[in-house]
Amino acid sequence: MDYYQILRIGQAASRKEIEQAYNKLMKESRYDTSIDRIEIEKAYRILIDLPSKAKYDARKKIKSAIRTRAAKRKSHKGFTGWVTSLTLQQLLMILSVALVLASGYYYFRFGYLLQDIQAGDVIYDIANGREYGKVVMVEDPHDFNGIPQDGYKVQLRMQDRTVWIPGNVLKARFRKNLD
Repeated sequence: MDYYQILRIGQAASRKEIEQAYNKLMKESRYDTSIDRIEIEKAYRILIDLPSKAKYDARKKIKSAIRTRAAKRKSHKGFTGWVTSLTLQQLLMILSVALVLASGYYYFRFGYLLQDIQAGDVIYDIANGREYGKVVMVEDPHDFNGIPQDGYKVQLRMQDRTVWIPGNVLKARFRKNLD
């Protein structure tokens, strides 16, 4: 409740204007039952006393500032408000940076699948960096226990033995070179 509105005066009203408004409203309240005499009395007592009026004005100013800040926060409406406040150029910049980051992530996460390993390539174990063997033959599809997928026949280093390795395993565990 605003005491200035109760007395129907402005905030810059003088002491004389406050007294006149109070007397006028008290007279009206005799005939109009919708006017609350207790509220008028309370407003008058606060506004007529200079120290209590100063406190009241300070509290009113603080409350107004808090309401204004809350209204500003609500007007942004979170993430969607932030996005709608951006310009087209800013949105395109954000999207292009996101695309570059996503591309980098997928390259480093799944880049081994892009390796082109062919017959004759020497492969090295990623874990320890040692030479594992030499790719002798590439077969697509090769049958691995009833599951057809690309296969690599590898001549193991320092052995006369060859093994078939599925393509996804070979590309995940081995590299052609040790960059």
